[in-house]
Amino acid sequence: MHGRVETDPERIESRKLTLVGLERHMNVKQGFLDEMHELVGRLTSRLDEIGGRDHPGRWVGYWQQVAGEHDCGGRMYLAAAEVSTVTSLPDGMVARALPEGEYAVWTIKNGDEGSMNPWAWLSRSEYEFHWHPAMGMVGDLEMFWLDPAMDTHEFWVPIVRRRG
Repeated sequence: MHGRVETDPERIESRKLTLVGLERHMNVKQGFLDEMHELVGRLTSRLDEIGGRDHPGRWVGYWQQVAGEHDCGGRMYLAAAEVSTVTSLPDGMVARALPEGEYAVWTIKNGDEGSMNPWAWLSRSEYEFHWHPAMGMVGDLEMFWLDPAMDTHEFWVPIVRRRG
C-alpha cells in the first residue's frame, strides 16, 4: 500500500443486495488478516452450495460496524455470494438483505485494501456515508473476482445525499 488514495469514485450505483455466506467477529486493530483469509477460503470452497448466485465469478466482503465497538476495532465480516433470492441457507451460513441504496464505487488493486480514503471524497461531495442500522446498512463492501488473473477489486461505500 502506498498511502491513502483520495480520488473521486468511478461511478455511483443504485443496488439492492442480498448476501449469503459465512460471518465472523473480527478486530481490525489487531491481526485479523489470517482470520479473514481463512473465512474467505471456507466460503470459496463452499460457493457451489449457495443457490441463485447473481455473479458466479465473484464473492463479496461486507464489513459491518458493531454497536459500541467502533473505537476498539470490533467488526463483523461477512464473506458472501450475492444472490437474487434466498431459497435455503447452507449449514452454518447467514443471509443479509441490504436495502436499495446508492453506492460510491472505486476499483482498487488487490493487496491495497485499506488504501482508499472515501472520507476525503465524501467531505467535498454532495453525499455522506449512509449509516442506517435499522435497515441493515452498517458498513462497506468489497467485490472480489474469483479469477486469480484479475488483479483488482471494487470497493463499495453506501451513500445518501446530504440533507439541507
